[in-house]
Amino acid sequence: MTALPQNSSDLDERVYRKPRPDLYTALLVVALVALLVGTLMLYLHMQRYNFQIDRIPSAAFLDALRGGSPGLALADALRLFLT
Repeated sequence: MTALPQNSSDLDERVYRKPRPDLYTALLVVALVALLVGTLMLYLHMQRYNFQIDRIPSAAFLDALRGGSPGLALADALRLFLT
């Protein structure tokens, strides 16, 4: 066993090893890259529309999502929203 330091000067002299990057650090980097790419894609997409949002989803869009079969409702809703 290692002996504990007797005074504070011994504590200051103790050297700690810097932690090495591990899997979690790599996952943080991957998440950061994904956020940056997503932000860039959103910027490029909004640049096509001069950064203006003209309308919000209509009531027909929301009604189409709620009623009928889910697949057809989604297709109808997208058709209504994109026209």
